[in-house]
This record gives sequence, structure tokens and C-alpha cells, in this order.
Amino acid sequence: MTAWYGKYIVTLIRAANQKLKLGFGQVSFEKCCKLTEGSGVVLDIDKHLRAFTRFDKVGQARIATEISDMDKSEVPEIRHVIHGHDMIDLLTWYIRQHKGFKKITREIVDRALFGCLEVAALNREKMFQMLLARLTEASGVQINV
Repeated sequence: MTAWYGKYIVTLIRAANQKLKLGFGQVSFEKCCKLTEGSGVVLDIDKHLRAFTRFDKVGQARIATEISDMDKSEVPEIRHVIHGHDMIDLLTWYIRQHKGFKKITREIVDRALFGCLEVAALNREKMFQMLLARLTEASGVQINV
């Protein structure tokens, strides 16, 4: 696979899986990452693809071919295929790599990030307003923040 995919590779693997309707589920990428001095977080793409496809060589080949055949204009809008938990999972993994933080959990990181949100600023965001309206409609309970 070519280098221009870079940081999007996990998302592109997921997008290729969806496009090809292969049905492979979510897989953690933590065991495929390592932290290096010069490059930061490095993902072993081949190892991740093997884990993602549950070692199905045909699936691996189809996904690799689909991604290799893409040019930059065909790459799906990243916001449509990225999962928000990917960033939190990666951040949790990154923090665990440092001395004194081996036992930190995803929930702790999740809550810490949530605690950093400025509610007044968030309330001005159209997407947040739409989510609140959807939650209110679905639950029948007015949610005030």
C-alpha cells in the first residue's frame, strides 16, 4: 500500500470492508502499535490487517487491492467512516506507554476529555444542538445543559 494513506489507513481498511461488504467487525489496533522516539506512534499495517480480517488471506487481499486501487479523489470523506472511539482508544494506549500510567482505563480518559468541554461553547455548535434535539425527541425528556 502506498504512503499517502498514512494516518487514515485504519479508517480506509474499515471503509474498504464496508464497500466490499466483507462483514469483518471492529478490532483493536493497540497490539499493532508501538511508540518510537523519532516517529511517534507507528502502526504495523500488515499485522493490523491480519487481525482485522481474522487472518482471512482472501479478505486481506481484497481489502489491500481496494485500498491500492483508490486514488486520492476516491477516498471517502474521513468523517463518514471514522469512529470517535478510535481517537480515545489511541490516546488511552499512548498514555499507557508512559511510566506511572499503565493502569489507566479508557473510561478515565473519556471522562477526562468530557470534563474539558466548555458547555457554553458546545451549546453554540449546530451539531450539538441537533444531537440534543434528537435525544430529547427520542427520550421524551427535555435535556438542558
